[in-house]
Amino acid sequence: MNKYYLYFITALLLFSFQRVNAQKTLRIYNNNLENKSYVMQDTVRHQWIAGIEVLGLNVLVNRFNYYARPETDFSEVSLKSWKANFEHGLEWDWNEFGVNYLGHPYQGSHYYNSARSLGMNYWASGAYTLLGSATWEWLGETHPPSGNDLVNTTMGGMFLGEVMYRFSDRIYDGKAVGFNRVWRESVAFLLNPMRAFNRGMYGRLKSYEIGPGRVKPLFNGSVSFGGGMLSSNTGYEKEGSTALLETKLVYGTPFDERIKKKKPFDYFVLEGWYRVRNDTGKTRHISLSGYANLIMKDITGIDEDGNKKRTRHSIGLYHQYDYLDGGIIEIGSMALTPGLVSDFKLSEKVKVRTTLMAGPIVLGGSNSEVVCASCNSDDPTDLRDYIMGPGITEKYELLVDAGKWGILDLKFHRWDIFVASGPAGRERLNTWIVDYEIPVIKQLYIGARYLYYDRKAVYDDFDDITKNQDEIRTFITLHF
Repeated sequence: MNKYYLYFITALLLFSFQRVNAQKTLRIYNNNLENKSYVMQDTVRHQWIAGIEVLGLNVLVNRFNYYARPETDFSEVSLKSWKANFEHGLEWDWNEFGVNYLGHPYQGSHYYNSARSLGMNYWASGAYTLLGSATWEWLGETHPPSGNDLVNTTMGGMFLGEVMYRFSDRIYDGKAVGFNRVWRESVAFLLNPMRAFNRGMYGRLKSYEIGPGRVKPLFNGSVSFGGGMLSSNTGYEKEGSTALLETKLVYGTPFDERIKKKKPFDYFVLEGWYRVRNDTGKTRHISLSGYANLIMKDITGIDEDGNKKRTRHSIGLYHQYDYLDGGIIEIGSMALTPGLVSDFKLSEKVKVRTTLMAGPIVLGGSNSEVVCASCNSDDPTDLRDYIMGPGITEKYELLVDAGKWGILDLKFHRWDIFVASGPAGRERLNTWIVDYEIPVIKQLYIGARYLYYDRKAVYDDFDDITKNQDEIRTFITLHF
């Protein structure tokens, strides 16, 4: 990012954040106290402005590519290239894994938040995300439009976009003044640029905003620092230990009785880790995985006294997003799954949560030794080494919080991907995780994790491939 651009943004923020007069600007977003919500939803919608912003983002990205990457020609769009793209139709692209399963979802998140921050709800913002992806595929580059990009940009953009919107919503504080206001608006800008842009455009940088229907979501998370030891049967060089940074965030709860009608993403779990290791030609690995409710209903029964039972259950439809890039391991997935979340209160000190999810993968991907990008694409920048296709996913989790005796976390996640782009066949991938940590001082824990991964590829025209990898991690965790 250009340093002068950063200077300009900093000067703009400092200029704008003079002490706020609480009586000067008053914005009330929700007057219905019976319909409480976690987020502040602007009741004024700017549909046309959102559409212009989405299309404007594509123009900016196209022009950036044109001037910053003169050695390529994919940004030299014209009426001729547009006509060719419409005549050609959809195809599978051959971009590398990170571009398709992280880069495109991140691009989609900006389309999403252009609409979300201008008054649209989750579903309407998703339509704008699809609009942005489609216009980019057919009009934004000379390459033929990619069907997998439409799915990844739209579904991944909606997932990451709403997560960014929710987190920025927790950072903003309409009552904050002075330096407190400056750092909040600055951090939120980095997290959600399109929302910050629209706040500035509509004069909200200095406004005093309240929402009488808002309640704070239950929120907890953790940050872990540690190292790990890997082993595998893949034949790659084993370097021993590796440094790790991990985080887990839990937003909301399925059982918050303050929210009568749950909205999409009122409950989501997001986990990620970053590792420095040179094993497969890559030196850094990053993974991001999570799930969020789209529809959710508390189905807890009533006891004889008319109170809800200690054991609580919630059913729903969940949006799952997976981007696992461990070098040897590459798994990408956009899925929609029914799910059951249950809380069991065994005693005042022992609490248990189970999560059961299973359903279709709209589009998944897995690394494969028999994929040949150069056999399918003349572009030397296309480095795809993975298959893509629909499938089925399962996720089963058991979390036991025993207070001073520690936290036990057991997880099993399975992906079955039926190859639609790549050699005919099927990929089956499993991960098992056993995690135990014990408190040392207040929110500070020490712990260990065992992770086992296995993959079996069954191809029609190639020999079957079976590989596995296991890892032991030790870490220090700060819970908040």
